[in-house]
Amino acid sequence: MQLVEGFDNLNFVLFFPALLAFTLLFPGWPSIASAATTMLVYTLLVTTHPSFDSGSMQDVRDLIVRLIALGSTVLVANLAVGIERRLRAQAVTAAVAAQLERQRVTREVHDGVAQGVYMLAVNIEANAQTIEASGHDPELSERMQTLVRLSKQTLLETRSLLYDVGPAMAGEEGLLSLLEHHAAEFSAVTGIPVTVQASEGLPKLPPPAVGELYRALQEGLSNVFKHAEAGRAEIRLSHASGAVILDIVDDGHGFDLETARGHGYGLSNLRERAERLGGDLEIQTAPGQGTRLTLTIRANIMTGT
Repeated sequence: MQLVEGFDNLNFVLFFPALLAFTLLFPGWPSIASAATTMLVYTLLVTTHPSFDSGSMQDVRDLIVRLIALGSTVLVANLAVGIERRLRAQAVTAAVAAQLERQRVTREVHDGVAQGVYMLAVNIEANAQTIEASGHDPELSERMQTLVRLSKQTLLETRSLLYDVGPAMAGEEGLLSLLEHHAAEFSAVTGIPVTVQASEGLPKLPPPAVGELYRALQEGLSNVFKHAEAGRAEIRLSHASGAVILDIVDDGHGFDLETARGHGYGLSNLRERAERLGGDLEIQTAPGQGTRLTLTIRANIMTGT
């Protein structure tokens, strides 16, 4: 099919999508050069065709309008590409700036607040041990032990906040790695040994689920330190019947579940996390028998299938 079959033929509209596609792929000077070449070729095809009357003002005006339309298409497409690129560049710049700011704040907190809290916890614990060893003023010794627990809890929370879960949320780090890291941090700060066990063949979880389970672990271990007075704890990650199961077990003094409701044990927060993941939370405990928190999540719900 000829590009021009008489000046009144509307095949010229085929130039518009061609120029638009070329401009979107190669914006800037390449598209402008292509448009100029196309307009020149189209002008030659039209003006040399027998149906074009160079002495007719109507034909000349029609040709000019078509050339302006072709040129405008390229200019508007370039403008749209330029706006999109500027917006993308601004978004990237803002993201980089936010990341740099997070890194700066993390460094400052790590080098300042975290180190200060660590030294405070060490000194309080040393003084508490000295007072306890002296055998004087049991009330003061008890107060110092309370300060020791508070300082360690503050240090644990500070170090947990410093740990960036960005790689996990981006799918670059798995749940098991997060659990092992936090277990090591918890043991280092509190002195309570924590073991991590994971069964083979665990399904790959989506990043939001990994983040929620990690936060649930933080809260569960925090309860172990604040309330259980445990000698050890264990984290178990397993799967069965299309579900992923996270167990947090301690050998502490346990508690009465009905009495504990609404008394700051964070159980409502853990239940809300389980519900957000389409799962449920089971608590097995009794005074003097330790505690077992079981968070069960159905894998098919997490993956949206």
